[in-house]
Amino acid sequence: MTAAEIAAALGGRKSGSGWTAKCPAHDDTNPSLSLTDRDDKVLVKCFAGCDQRDVIQALRARGLWPENASNDRLKPSASYHYHDEAGRLLYTVHRYPTVPKKTFKCQRADGAWNMKGVRRVLFRLPQVLEAEICFVVEGEKDAQTLADWGFCGACNPHGAGEWKPEYSESLRGKEVIVIPDNDAPGIDHARTVVASLMGVAGRVRLLELPAGIKDVSEYFDRGGSEVGFLAMLEGADNV
Repeated sequence: MTAAEIAAALGGRKSGSGWTAKCPAHDDTNPSLSLTDRDDKVLVKCFAGCDQRDVIQALRARGLWPENASNDRLKPSASYHYHDEAGRLLYTVHRYPTVPKKTFKCQRADGAWNMKGVRRVLFRLPQVLEAEICFVVEGEKDAQTLADWGFCGACNPHGAGEWKPEYSESLRGKEVIVIPDNDAPGIDHARTVVASLMGVAGRVRLLELPAGIKDVSEYFDRGGSEVGFLAMLEGADNV
């Protein structure tokens, strides 16, 4: 079905390049559902806050969404699991390739799509606690990239600007190498991390990537080697 057909069935109307209608996932008195056709897919969003899955389930219940409908926006491109010190799952961060930019959603271990009452920890915390040397990067993809290359990589949840003092405690006494993303938010975030680690970590170094390389994942994706990475590490400054 098209966005226009779904909107018509819901008593909706044309709005800009798409359609609006009352959201079937909640008692909607003021039309809050946006529907748009894009790349042979129907994009739906409830501006009242309903989860996209709930909207689609409600549309399916009305026969307005095929059971076998494919929509890549609903499928995470990656899922990153956060565990406590004992290895128990606390929550998962799902990455979605949403247009025009990627988005992230958090899911608690009990399946709920919110973080109420959930303790935030470093990504790959059990491995961090066992390591003597740890790299701190901005996001889960980069931390996993480092792990794939045999290094201990970690990051805080929710990205740049969200570092908390308790994350530094998990790195107490360790040698920590902070690798910022090559942009203003990434550099500001790295400075915050470094400041928080002073007097906590045993040694703190800052490793800046070559100009034109956004992050450590891009470094390796462009053919960077482990030897080259270690050579850069030798030149990383103490802070």
